[in-house]
Formats: sequence, C-alpha cells, structure tokens
Amino acid sequence: MRIAAGVAALTLAAAVATSAAATPARRGTAPGRIDNRSAVVHGSKIHYLEAGYGQPLVLLHGLGGSAETMKPLVAILARRHHVYAPDQIGFGGSDKPLIDYRITTLVEFLHGFFTTLGIERADLAGHALGARVASLYALEHPERIARLVLISGAGYPPDLDAETERVLSFATLADARRALELAYADDGRATPAAAERVFAARLRSGSAWTVGRLVASFRSGEGFADDLAPIKAPTLIVWGRQDELAKPSLAERAHRQIRGSRLVLLDHCGHLPMDEAPQALQQALTAFLDPAAPPSQ
Repeated sequence: MRIAAGVAALTLAAAVATSAAATPARRGTAPGRIDNRSAVVHGSKIHYLEAGYGQPLVLLHGLGGSAETMKPLVAILARRHHVYAPDQIGFGGSDKPLIDYRITTLVEFLHGFFTTLGIERADLAGHALGARVASLYALEHPERIARLVLISGAGYPPDLDAETERVLSFATLADARRALELAYADDGRATPAAAERVFAARLRSGSAWTVGRLVASFRSGEGFADDLAPIKAPTLIVWGRQDELAKPSLAERAHRQIRGSRLVLLDHCGHLPMDEAPQALQQALTAFLDPAAPPSQ
C-alpha cells in the first residue's frame, strides 16, 4: 500500500552518545573530529554534533531520529564546511519537555539554535521531518539561508491515513517492521532483527511522546505551507523514486514551485537514502554545496 505524504527517518543507529556541555567553538573543530556539544535554547538543552571549518551547514534529522542519523553526512561534509547537526527538541540527547509538539515548535527551536550559536547565515539541509522544518524555516527566515537541501521531505501539510499514523508512532514490533517495509525500496531490509533494533532504539531514545504528539498535530496541517515558491535560496531536492512514505510527486511539486531548484531522483531507493543510496546522496550533496570539490572516494 502506498502511503500518503510521509515523514519519519527510522534510525537504525545506536542511541546517541551522551552529550557534554560545552561553549560552542566559533572557529570549528579539529580536522576529522566530530564533537558532542550542547547549548541552551529557550531554557532547554539542545545536544548537537559539530565538526569542520568553513561555510556553516546545519543538518536536521527526521522523525524518530537524531543527529546520529546524519553522522555519516557530517563526516563527509565537514571536510569543507563547519557542520552543526542538532538533535531537535524532544529527540536524541536534547531535552524532551512534555509539551504539545507541533511543527512550529521545531521551527522556533531551530531559530533559537541559530541565534544562540551566533549563526547568522548558513546552508540548511534536512531529511524527512527535518526537510519539512528546513523548508518552513527558509520561508520564515530567508535572510538566514544561503542554500537549502530537502531530502525526502518538504513543508507541505501532511495527508495521513490511520495506518500511516500507527506506523509512524509504532508501539509494537509488528508496526516497527511495517514501518521498515514502507521506508525501504528493498523489502529484504525489513527483517525481524532490523525491526527489533528499530523498536529498541525508539524505546531507549525516550522520544515516543514527541513522535506521538507531532503525528497527532499533523492532522490539523497547522504551520505547514502549500506554496514553497517564495523560497529564493538555491535549493537541491533529493528523493528516492520508490519512496512510499513521501511520494516522489511531492519532490516534483517542490521542484516546480522553487524557481531554479535542482531535482535528483535516486533509483532503487525509498525514504532512507542515507541507507539505500549513500554514495549517490553524498555525490549530490557535495556537487551542490561545493561544486569545486574533487569527487569523493
């Protein structure tokens, strides 16, 4: 069954490492090193990964994920960028206040993150829910965005059916496995062992409340946008051709609306290109964010 307008990054990574409070390093970190840091935004701790030097680049994970989901991209992109990958409020190593989460909550905390760390203007990339937040932030604060990357998601109002809602908020092993079947183009990846890992990671993460409240909030469509045409930043849209959680037609819609945008559709790939097409994704990102860079090995 093809599911309408999806979201979630279903992370298979281990739980995020314990973050250590640190004063943000404005000049970047040692080459090849990824640091765990934290900042206080609106009175809450936000954990983030920081690496590299150069043009600031902020990476946003998807629903149910964390900065760990983006870590392979952090390692690649930090060769030529000053990369920040925050755990969005309610996820990963960040605080998880018991509030009624909405997409606007995440957009406001992202703005607070920019302000707290003194990031005046940055490239911004997001996956799934993170891409929704990124596109909405670009609409609200265009002066802060140099370039925009949307991976498997855009800021349109979700259109969820009952199965989608249950899968995204999975509370059983059976639903976790169904989520994997929808997330991957290759159903062979949705093994019982993989479902067990995803289910256990969700339980350990403590993000179940956040996920549930966000999914519930999607029904109202509050805070989303039907028209992305006001986005003027150079934009890259990367999408799996076999994405069942976010239809490729959404990528095409965003491409039509955002003038001058670049669309890359990945073959044999579903909702998780970091897992199913990592090399193609990395090549697309580096070609867009740093076209002068030599090809990655």
